[in-house]
Amino acid sequence: MICEHCGSKVVDGEHVCAVCGTSLSPFNARSREPAKVIPFRPKGRLAAKMPEPKMPRHRPPPRALWWIILIIAIALVVPYIWPLGH
Repeated sequence: MICEHCGSKVVDGEHVCAVCGTSLSPFNARSREPAKVIPFRPKGRLAAKMPEPKMPRHRPPPRALWWIILIIAIALVVPYIWPLGH
């Protein structure tokens, strides 16, 4: 067994840890047995029931936005093509 408090080895059947003096009960002491690991394998039915995550749909920008971009582009380009003061 192993002492839960200090981690030292304790002889089976003892009720007190010889190193730290903590009283040992069957609920406090644990043995160094490896835990049994069972891999998780979902069944085909469970995997099929899970819905696919929905991706947000791409919406094109509204038509008014294109008109605003066009007007700004024209306002920036026209003074270089057609100078007003000369």
